[in-house]
Amino acid sequence: DKVAAVGGSWGFIIAFVVVLGLWVAANLLLAARAFDPYPFIFLNLMLSMLAAIQAPIIMMSQNRQSAK
Repeated sequence: DKVAAVGGSWGFIIAFVVVLGLWVAANLLLAARAFDPYPFIFLNLMLSMLAAIQAPIIMMSQNRQSAK
């Protein structure tokens, strides 16, 4: 439940947007030496893995709340 509370908080959303912005900006500014050049394949992998982990955790939390 605590993980779901953090993942659904404004603090997490703001931090997530900041990290995404820094990731994209760093890779665009580094251009030829970018660690994840456009179209940001590695970033897409990280976002997919986060979604794959976060969604079931949130659903489990909702199931516990409905059981209460």
